[in-house]
Amino acid sequence: SKIKQEAFLLFPDHREAPIQWFDSLKLKWLDAGYDAGDFSLLAQPGEYAVFQTGIWAIRKDLKNIRVIFSDLKSKSGKQIRSGEVTCFNTGGINYEGNPFGQKVNVPSGALQALWMGIRIPEAANGEYSGQMTIQASVAAKTGTLQTVS
Repeated sequence: SKIKQEAFLLFPDHREAPIQWFDSLKLKWLDAGYDAGDFSLLAQPGEYAVFQTGIWAIRKDLKNIRVIFSDLKSKSGKQIRSGEVTCFNTGGINYEGNPFGQKVNVPSGALQALWMGIRIPEAANGEYSGQMTIQASVAAKTGTLQTVS
């Protein structure tokens, strides 16, 4: 089975459906065929859109999780720079305006919500698509991140 071969699975989800249990998976994730690494986000121009990705450490501890974003590009060549997307769990800007980073580890068998945000430019129009890679000490996974405004 697919799960036996994986170090972890990803479950992107909307902010309106926050992960509340860290020891079990949502039924809708299981119905979607487990690993749903691709994610489409509806957002308005000028919005700071927030979403989450659940990461389930199947059998091994996941250490030093990092989230890397590519630029998101439209078919017309417009882009949302990767610097406009962040994972709040792994870093950002603190209340004093200084950048910070922090380590994220997930013990074997646990589920962790990774909260992310993307600043949608005022001039954004249409679909933008890019890559989101989640790296852990034992593996990495890349999925498509798409915004529609």
